[in-house]
Amino acid sequence: MAMPPPAIPPIGLGGGRGRSMRRAAGDAGVQRTNDDAQATKMSCASLGYFSDGVLPLLARCPPSRKPPLINRGTWARHAAMRQVTTDFVAACLQHAQQQQQQQQQAANAEGGNSSPAEASAGAQQESSSIDSSSSSSVSQSVCQVVSLGAGSDSSWFSLQQQGWGLLPAVHYIELDYQEMVAKKARSLLASEQLLALLPDGTTATTELAGPRYSLVGADLRHLEQLEAALHRAGFDARLPTLYLAECVLIYLEPGEAARLLAAAAARAAGGGGCAAVAIYEQTRPDDAFGATMIANLEARGCPLRSVGSVPRPASQEARLAAAGWAAAAAADMAAVYHGRSSGSGSGSSSGAAGGCGGWLRPFWCGERGRIERLELLDELEEWRLMQEHYCLALGVTGQGCSWLAEGLQLDQLRALGS
Repeated sequence: MAMPPPAIPPIGLGGGRGRSMRRAAGDAGVQRTNDDAQATKMSCASLGYFSDGVLPLLARCPPSRKPPLINRGTWARHAAMRQVTTDFVAACLQHAQQQQQQQQQAANAEGGNSSPAEASAGAQQESSSIDSSSSSSVSQSVCQVVSLGAGSDSSWFSLQQQGWGLLPAVHYIELDYQEMVAKKARSLLASEQLLALLPDGTTATTELAGPRYSLVGADLRHLEQLEAALHRAGFDARLPTLYLAECVLIYLEPGEAARLLAAAAARAAGGGGCAAVAIYEQTRPDDAFGATMIANLEARGCPLRSVGSVPRPASQEARLAAAGWAAAAAADMAAVYHGRSSGSGSGSSSGAAGGCGGWLRPFWCGERGRIERLELLDELEEWRLMQEHYCLALGVTGQGCSWLAEGLQLDQLRALGS
């Protein structure tokens, strides 16, 4: 018997991280999704789902405890996007090390006349250089992360505070509407704790620009503004780049979202680099649960303008392919969270990552078991339904960039979505 559509939880789980794009109607509602999303993250952090000591300094809303259903869904979103980010950086660093090693070997081969002792010394020096670059002493950016519609998101500052050793390998660029960027910049400059986390060389006005972290304003619907903002941030199209789109494309018109994705793919092609994109947003709007979700958001002034153009995870893959992304994969969050066992009842899956039954890495598998003991969740069927109405989509493009697709586990994600 089909279940009646349950009441959709507050918008916090589906809210963006700061979607403040001007529209004649609905702008205020979309802006509020930033505060809603931060409130749910603060609830999770206060209960021990994840650690984020920076979030209270950036959030513009008072803390409030959310229901277990919302907390677990927020953790799933956090885990998926954090895994994408850390996997991307690790893959880029490994690729850079391999390139360095190949160049050194080619240089040694061209020399041709070195003694065995000199060759051995050179190999030891090369190994030492590679080992040091994979530790906390990384000193040169080898990749970029561009967070679209970042709002009050604290990800970079949280990783910086926690001392993640690979973070210095990244130039992290946050983009949002100018008004939101100015508010965040003021919050950063007013906090001694946050100021202490900013790297040397960061300049600040109503925006921030530096070699490791930049915060710049642009209306994502206008590509000329976006390109100008990236230029101010010091974006380098030659570097591998990850675009994060967490509940942002869904608020754009279908054509606007498609142009944004196409521009990102073209940017990589023009610079001769590799690029990846990670999209987290709502899906399946045309069943009973989805219709209720859409109505709930529209009542709050947040219409999901492009959800009809990507109604299934498979249509996310098709949109990426049409926008010029060479490889794409997508699956709903129930599959991401539970793995193969989500749909079949089986507890295992061939090609599973780390015994979790699917895409999550072993660390997040362990964390999943831990957070499930934090709060009792009675609404298991409602939990599954809710997760089936959110999806994760990944795309990779660029010549010779199969290493990046492998690092982000596109094949595993695609298998879950099939």
